[in-house]
Amino acid sequence: MDPHMRIETMFQTTIQKNARIHNAYLLVHSDKRNVHLNLAEGSSGTIAAHADQRYLIASISKLFTSVLFARLAEQNKLSYDDPIHLYVEQELLNKLHIYKEQITRGISGFIIYLDTHLD
Repeated sequence: MDPHMRIETMFQTTIQKNARIHNAYLLVHSDKRNVHLNLAEGSSGTIAAHADQRYLIASISKLFTSVLFARLAEQNKLSYDDPIHLYVEQELLNKLHIYKEQITRGISGFIIYLDTHLD
């Protein structure tokens, strides 16, 4: 069986077998390995999940940001003590004194934005 099809089948079967999972999404992309999988399974009420559907990821983005910061810090490409304006245009930050550690710990003061008008 084709590896992509095998992953798709495993994904669908796993979601369908577990009544506690209502819907799930899986996106895997690699130009280097010529892989692109964009899968969705399950439903939200009567609305079936589809792979191109927008969804809120909530605070999980902090995890991704923290991991990327840690990897770059290990490579000495940045420091947790660096002011954020070294990496983001000062005009955008409007001269705020925010450090990456504050952002990853959720104490930067940035307002959480939830788009309530998702298409």
